[in-house]
Amino acid sequence: MAIQLIHFSDCGPVRTANQDAYCAFSANTAAGTYSLLAVCDGMGGLSQGEVASATVVQDFADWFVQQLPVGLRESGLAPEAVFASWNQTLQGCHQRLKRAAEARQIRWGTTLSMILLTPDSYYVLHIGDSRIYLENGTELQMLTKDQTLAMRELEAGRLCAEQYAQDPRKNVLLQCIGDRSVTPAFRIGARPARGAVLLCSDGFYHTAAQEELHRILVQAGDRAALQQQVFRLADRARRWGETDNMTAVILRWDEAPSCRQSTLSLSVPEAAHEMDCVAKVVSIHAKPLQAGR
Repeated sequence: MAIQLIHFSDCGPVRTANQDAYCAFSANTAAGTYSLLAVCDGMGGLSQGEVASATVVQDFADWFVQQLPVGLRESGLAPEAVFASWNQTLQGCHQRLKRAAEARQIRWGTTLSMILLTPDSYYVLHIGDSRIYLENGTELQMLTKDQTLAMRELEAGRLCAEQYAQDPRKNVLLQCIGDRSVTPAFRIGARPARGAVLLCSDGFYHTAAQEELHRILVQAGDRAALQQQVFRLADRARRWGETDNMTAVILRWDEAPSCRQSTLSLSVPEAAHEMDCVAKVVSIHAKPLQAGR
């Protein structure tokens, strides 16, 4: 499978720290290619959100390397097994962050939007208002739902679409990792043979219409063109007044053998379901909390 990986993160003109964090992992096995992508947006209104986002990214990066091979061997990545493993990792990270925050007498938190792509499926874990989009060749589908107060009011019928577009409560999260309690949303679906996923923090998507994102993912011919379009959207957002951190990670794939691979080199281990070599991109802007702390 030929793949193209794009990743971008920017602190912005106002914040003194980039509280976003992300990772992109991909590995070839005898069973096919497996990729994990995640974006975390640390809470700008809380203390040291970059520590919370870095900790979550690091924990799930470790999950990909250590637990994914176990899941492949033991269950073949049965959805219930994957989601149970993810929830265990998530709740452990959440409690560790809460304990550390209480000890330091601060509050912190982070969103998490994460997707695992297998040879024929995708698995999604979501908390907060970062987003995951899937381009399947015909349309761009949002795989996540913003967990905000305004979205809850819209779904309850107490806001119309026009009111929702202007409601400041779109920035009020119902939950985040590291603060109070968390109940993640899980989703599974079929991975198209040719398509793309876009993961992004809210600073990136605020000024980009879904139709425009779809057009870019479909029409950008190669990796360089796709990267240029991401830079263009980010630059326009800044000119239109966006001040938040912004992050975008795109993985685009095409199973046609004529397509040229344009991402990190991947090796194919001899043993089925083993991942002796993993291509990875990890971007975090603070030191993660260590396990047990």
